[in-house]
Amino acid sequence: MGGYDYIRKYARTDDTWQPSTSPSTVGLAQEAIAAICSRKDVSIPMLQSVVSLTSHPSSLHLLGRPKLTQSCILWLSQRQQQDASYPFGHEDGYLYFRVLVLATGVDLILRNKQKYRQTIDILLANERMEDLSVVLMEYVTGVVVQLIHDKIAGADACDMFIGWRRDELFSIKPVMSKAEAAILIEVLYRDRKGFLRAWAGTHAPSLSPLLFILWRCAKQTSMTNRWISFCEIHWRYYIVAGTDHIGTLDEYNKDAREYYEVWLPKGRPVDLEDARTILHAFTQRMQSTSILYPLPDVPTMGSMVSFVVPRSGLMPGVEDLFIPLVQVVFRYFWTSVAGKSLHTKFQLEPEDVATVVHPAFVMVEHLVKRGPSRATEFVKELINLGVIEALSRGFVLIKREPGFDEELKFSPLIRVCHEFSNSLLHVGPPTYRESEFADTFVEWFKTLRYLRSQDSMLNTQTGHTNWYPMSERVWVEIGDILEYDVQVPRAEALSRAFVSSAPVIRVWYTVGHGVTKWTGR
Repeated sequence: MGGYDYIRKYARTDDTWQPSTSPSTVGLAQEAIAAICSRKDVSIPMLQSVVSLTSHPSSLHLLGRPKLTQSCILWLSQRQQQDASYPFGHEDGYLYFRVLVLATGVDLILRNKQKYRQTIDILLANERMEDLSVVLMEYVTGVVVQLIHDKIAGADACDMFIGWRRDELFSIKPVMSKAEAAILIEVLYRDRKGFLRAWAGTHAPSLSPLLFILWRCAKQTSMTNRWISFCEIHWRYYIVAGTDHIGTLDEYNKDAREYYEVWLPKGRPVDLEDARTILHAFTQRMQSTSILYPLPDVPTMGSMVSFVVPRSGLMPGVEDLFIPLVQVVFRYFWTSVAGKSLHTKFQLEPEDVATVVHPAFVMVEHLVKRGPSRATEFVKELINLGVIEALSRGFVLIKREPGFDEELKFSPLIRVCHEFSNSLLHVGPPTYRESEFADTFVEWFKTLRYLRSQDSMLNTQTGHTNWYPMSERVWVEIGDILEYDVQVPRAEALSRAFVSSAPVIRVWYTVGHGVTKWTGR
């Protein structure tokens, strides 16, 4: 099966390849493992038998051999040197990598005998499941999470568990050497496009345990180029990961962010196909209905979007993917705000609004350069999706509390509003913005009135900044760009409605092109 045709064979559907439950599978897998470790040729059916060992829990220990892991890494590296499309441009390369992922996971959990026995018992109790690798990796990830968050032993516990740090009480053979981990990072980085394409399209085991080792390798060596390579793989996996990433990928993110500015100009897609794959993979991920791939919370989604749509911009040829992407982002945002997502304890913060809305303005700026018709169509979709209402929600969250970091909470939101104004200024003439945004006037007006009332009542002046007046100024700036005009009948009706419920002061001012505007009080 040439090229990426194999992806359909292992796709995330019910009618694709499933691990074999036949008793003869174990014998074939043993033969395949011996051949891999001896650097002999291995057929596709033999590789599939090794992957199928997850359906034979009592024989799972066959995978826990550092020699198997090391042999897979060497094979992948050598094949890639001969053919740059390896590993993920070929079915055997994909399966070798899956064997490597499973072998790493089993080797790690075997180091905790009690956890391994518990895992085997769970797997035996769920033998009728189609793919037990999901359960297996969930338990391996649990071990990894405990290590990462071990505040007493710290990083030493991680490295001792991998086998990279020895002491008198705990000395085991490494899962792989640091040199082998470094080789694997570069193998994945060189085929990063194929990696995302394969892992986004197939039902494959979790990479969290393997990424744990690669993360420790990048952290120990502290080489900028190695961090860039790790970040690229980490963020690509981040947008397609399943249930197990919570607690591991977020931890890797903390380190990866330190290298974000270095990575940003160097880690962008190198061609149109890759750029489209990234946008499409994220959009598909956010449409998942599988319990194995639940939707992330809003802050995590915001982090994912910042990779998919970086502030450095996008390349031409991806414009048709913008509307489907913002549709899934905003619809999930509103679902979460309504408390209807899986994350019932989610509480919206101003910075969440900023991270969700900002990529939309990156897209607007991109479309403006490509032609006015696409930009106006895209902005109309943003209006329908509630972009003004989303920004309003962010400003309504402004509050004063002891120890509250105003700059951290609201600087991103204010910056996004400035970017919003600047990007929309180039979308159509003033009459277009006045017409298209007319129905959002009520939400804008209520927010402006709220900001001014809070500033008057709470007197929130701080030692360095007054956040309510700052928010008010940027909100009025948006009103100017959107041509909100008090002369329209709806505005007059709205003002009368407010008069009936509370005292309202009318203030008029004249802006650049001589139109009289409503400022709110």
